Amino acid sequence: MDKVPVEFKRKPTVEELKRPARAQSDGSLQSNLAYKEGGELYNIWYGKYQFDYDKRGKLASKTKCVPEKDSGWTKADQDPSTKSHFCLYFAKGACVNGSKCKYFHRIPTEEDDALVSPMYDVFGRERHAQHKDDMTGTGSFNKECRTIFVGDLYINRSKTNYLEGVNKVIKREFSVWGPVDYIRVIPSKNIAFIRYFLRSSAEFAKAAMENQIIFKGQTEPITVRWAYDDPNPTSMENSKKRNAEEVEKMVSNLETEKKSKPDLQVNNEIEGFFCHLNNLNYNVPSEEVVKIQKDYYRVEKILESIKTSKAKNSGKSVTSCEESNNEEKEPNKQEDNSIYDVVL
Repeated sequence: MDKVPVEFKRKPTVEELKRPARAQSDGSLQSNLAYKEGGELYNIWYGKYQFDYDKRGKLASKTKCVPEKDSGWTKADQDPSTKSHFCLYFAKGACVNGSKCKYFHRIPTEEDDALVSPMYDVFGRERHAQHKDDMTGTGSFNKECRTIFVGDLYINRSKTNYLEGVNKVIKREFSVWGPVDYIRVIPSKNIAFIRYFLRSSAEFAKAAMENQIIFKGQTEPITVRWAYDDPNPTSMENSKKRNAEEVEKMVSNLETEKKSKPDLQVNNEIEGFFCHLNNLNYNVPSEEVVKIQKDYYRVEKILESIKTSKAKNSGKSVTSCEESNNEEKEPNKQEDNSIYDVVL
């Protein structure tokens, strides 16, 4: 793991947070942030989602999270054994529950990042095998997802040293969400790339900075999306290795949880309610057990596809001399291939 500042190393206790989290909103804006079924379907030709009927431009967010004022302890912090996620409404600056919220109201740390499953983001939303067409959403568990793209920057070129001022503003606005690896601004295209040390920091920053106004005189809000893969071969190789390590760690953690739960059965698909109507002694599994079942079942499906693809590759016949020479190098290639190479 790259170097992470001390303040982002471990998650704080209730005593260290010192104060209860405050309510950021009165609830009048909740309907604008609520999830709409089918709203994730994006039409790349028209450049809008399924429910975007109007032709108006982007609207600036009316709320913004200010960690110095809004952070505090909630119900999730009072029980150390709770496996809770971070509050999405807190990241957007619109949570109405405050200290009564069952999710964390603070900035994620390296300790939090290690506990987040690759199958979910820091807010507990499921990640998918591929990015959405417009590079928004929760991201892909096949990608590293530590770099975000920021577009529609307002750059006032009439000022002297305007580039230095843009870098200063971006660093100030995005460094509060977690340790930043690097910031790259491309003034000719009015875009920037911010890379974080932690995936959870990038996910939190993407949600918090979406449609925000960060420059003086800016009228259109900024655009925040996931960045495409770095074309640098060294960076791509390092990314694949880190992704493989994350998946292997996740599988081992699920194995440990499976052994610690005697009532956990994950060899088959999750059984429905009607399978146990005749069994009066059947105990409905807890919410935690069901979540582990789902995670384990998804991982098993991925591992099955890996074994199938490896079996197909090993079953290919070699006829020519050149192919026989390549056959000696094949094991080394297979050893270098990570889990994510196959899933990709």
